[in-house]
Amino acid sequence: MEQITLNEYRKVIHEELEKCGIKIPVELKFDLSIIEGTENVAKTKQFLKLCNGDYRNSVYVKKFGERDGDDRYFDLLFCVGEDGTPVCIPIPIARRLFDCKIESTYFGQITGVQYEYIYKAFYNNTELPF
Repeated sequence: MEQITLNEYRKVIHEELEKCGIKIPVELKFDLSIIEGTENVAKTKQFLKLCNGDYRNSVYVKKFGERDGDDRYFDLLFCVGEDGTPVCIPIPIARRLFDCKIESTYFGQITGVQYEYIYKAFYNNTELPF
C-alpha cells in the first residue's frame, strides 16, 4: 500500500476546496517548513504571490562562481515587487519548494552582473537579496 505524504494531502485538500469555489492564497499551497527564519519565509511568500505559484513567471538570475569567497552566492529566481523592489529566492530553496529541477533554459534569464547593475542603487553594494 502506497503512503501519501503530507504535501500530497495538502494538494488534494486545496484542489477540492477550489472546486467548491474557495480561493486558496497561492503561498498557502506550498510547504514553507523547508525555510528557516521569519524574514526568509516572508520573502518566499511574497515571491510566490508575485509569480502566482509558478517559477516560470520569474526571471532566472545566473551567477557565475563565488563572490569574494562567498559559497552562498547561488543562482536566483527573481520577481519585481509591487513597489519595484527585487524579490528573490535562491535556486536551492526554489528546487525544494517547487519540488523539481529548475533550469535557466526554461524561461527568461539575466546574469548576476546585470541584476546587480540594475539594482545597484537599491542595494548600495551591501547585501545579496536573500
